Amino acid sequence: MVNQINDDGTTVVIVEQNVGVLPYADQALVMQKGTIAFDGRGKELHETGDLRAAYLR
Repeated sequence: MVNQINDDGTTVVIVEQNVGVLPYADQALVMQKGTIAFDGRGKELHETGDLRAAYLR
């Protein structure tokens, strides 16, 4: 459903702790203690084991 909404031209913002949504994210931000620790593509974060282990336990 999210892809369909986005394909129709609507920007979608998802705030989620579940890494399962990362493949759908054009951009992903990870905050740690109120500071942006990662800013990049969702797919990149999903596939980067070290970053995923550090921030998405």
